[in-house]
Amino acid sequence: MQRSDGIMFLRQNTGAILILFAFIIPIALTIMGLVINISYQLTIKEELQNAAIAGAHAGAIIISKGGNAVKNTSINIIKKNLHSTTLLDNTDIDVRIGYYDPKYSRFTENIQKTNAVKILLKNKQLLIFTTWISKKLFNESAHVVAYHNSSKDRIFISQVK
Repeated sequence: MQRSDGIMFLRQNTGAILILFAFIIPIALTIMGLVINISYQLTIKEELQNAAIAGAHAGAIIISKGGNAVKNTSINIIKKNLHSTTLLDNTDIDVRIGYYDPKYSRFTENIQKTNAVKILLKNKQLLIFTTWISKKLFNESAHVVAYHNSSKDRIFISQVK
């Protein structure tokens, strides 16, 4: 017995793969874009954190030696440790000199008694794959305190955020 044309038409699936790709490719590209954006954000955060640690450490060394150029040294070290995509201007770099009490984990700005440098870096970046959706910037920041412990004559990094 021969089948009718209607049943043969329902059994033909020659265009199914095209429809499948039409649905899967946008979903796969969206997931890929999200993964790239998240990894880009994490890279920027890590880079800011490393630069802040280097700048705070350099500033604490200058304080331990009794130097005065703490802010300039810290800013120069921070800028040397940043990649060209995360370059900051001086308004995004906040360097404060003060006293850090390790017993209470508290930093206070103090001109008379200084043993610490507090650095806050802020950066605004456009995400790579969402620029065509919105021009909203994402904010990343790094916060580090480095202090000189005169009794042990060592530099300690604390309050890394």
